[in-house]
Amino acid sequence: MYFSVFFKSFSISSGLCFLYDILINKHRVKKESKAEILNNYKKSIGYVSSNILTAKLYLDGCENYLHYQERNKNSVFFNIILWLITTDLLFYSLHYLFHTKYLYYFHKIHHRYINTYGITPYMLTQLIS
Repeated sequence: MYFSVFFKSFSISSGLCFLYDILINKHRVKKESKAEILNNYKKSIGYVSSNILTAKLYLDGCENYLHYQERNKNSVFFNIILWLITTDLLFYSLHYLFHTKYLYYFHKIHHRYINTYGITPYMLTQLIS
């Protein structure tokens, strides 16, 4: 279930960003042709796919672990707020660590593109540069 929710939200947001990049493309600092944008998306698909596979393995493991845990008694609203705060802090902390001199080698693919694309945040940790 966790991966399914993640993958659906990723697909929708990435699809909308792709359409925006291809159809509108007027708010970019550096103007790019549709062919350049398509080429950059094609280059990033392999990296993104491997990270999504990693996310699937991790989220399936989390779901399996949590399946055997006792449910907490907090309200749904409290759990959602707690989830948002926790994931935000975790993402920020990990992203910060990947900008240190020790881990940046693994993270630099994320910064390969001058212009951002909706799909490139999922290129966080690749060994290939």
